[in-house]
Amino acid sequence: YNLHGMKLKVLLGALGMEILLVSCMQDPAEGNDKQLYSQSCSDCGFDTFFALQQMDVHRDAFPDVFQEASSMFRHYNDLFDIYHSYEGINNLKTVNDMAGIRPVEVDPEIIDLLKTAEYCCELTDGKMDVTMGALLQVWHAYREEGLEANAAGNGGAVPETEELKTAASLSGWDHVIIDEEKQTVYLTEPGMSLDIGALAKGYAVERIAGYLLEEGYGSGAVNGGGNTRILGPRVNGRPWRIGIQDPRGEGAIVTILWEDAVSVVTSGDYERFYTGTDGRVYHHIIDPVTCEPARTYHSVTIITERSDLADALSTALFTMTLEEGNALLETLRNEYPGIPFEAVWIMDGSSDVSAVHSMTVNRQLIIYTEGLEGKLAE
Repeated sequence: YNLHGMKLKVLLGALGMEILLVSCMQDPAEGNDKQLYSQSCSDCGFDTFFALQQMDVHRDAFPDVFQEASSMFRHYNDLFDIYHSYEGINNLKTVNDMAGIRPVEVDPEIIDLLKTAEYCCELTDGKMDVTMGALLQVWHAYREEGLEANAAGNGGAVPETEELKTAASLSGWDHVIIDEEKQTVYLTEPGMSLDIGALAKGYAVERIAGYLLEEGYGSGAVNGGGNTRILGPRVNGRPWRIGIQDPRGEGAIVTILWEDAVSVVTSGDYERFYTGTDGRVYHHIIDPVTCEPARTYHSVTIITERSDLADALSTALFTMTLEEGNALLETLRNEYPGIPFEAVWIMDGSSDVSAVHSMTVNRQLIIYTEGLEGKLAE
């Protein structure tokens, strides 16, 4: 289906902390000498784990398949890194470093990522905006210092509103010049920066899934730090079981049952956070309107076809009301008939929210879209 105004083809390209693939790993493919193989690594990129899970592959081929897939994950880490430079490439850190100075010639995949990011910003009315890197940098710095303070038994400092508003002003797609002919990106405002944390892993996972599908691997899953991309139906015909992390406990709080290819991505308040001197917890998902962490939900999970769009939507819906989130999903369903756009919201069980499709588990309220009726299990 269409993204940023053009027809896009399928993008090429253990257990998670956000999403757990909980289906059995003992079913061989019938009628051939394949088995189901899984392998993961913790140092392949994006400061998280990477895994291929339950891949229907010949034994001798799997090591090479995993090597290629994990190398792709590392490749995208290097391209999209905003904190480190790498010899021989201009990555997004280079683009940020040259803000207000000059255009930077970049890999075509950076252009493609940014065009996708611009589409997602328009789609979500600015709720998922990668140009707000300066604001996210402020919170990143305070979070790092806050974690050190917390480790010493103290509360961390909290940024002042004026500092946040000043950083937020250094944003906007009108300050991003993308020259596709020259393959350059230029941020026109000094101090401006891009932060693609809400999209990069999903983009990488979708590219890797596309590569595996082109190579003929139609069953299994790609898992990049909890961004789960199911390639196709299980070889035994039973549904995949994809668990959503309990935001306030261990393991899965609810399991999604799905039979075919799909992406499942969660954004949650339980991974990167610190406690401030005011006793409040400050996590990493920032509402661009308030410039502070969004506080309505503990997690939002998106179920749709593409991992990059699921990644972006999970962040955007985290900062929206239920009504706004449902309206956006309905718009997408109407625009792309036949493609699933479903969501699971988890919040405090004491929340004064009513919904037709809901359940309470472990004192947490779980609300889900109508299309997931009959597809969730405790």
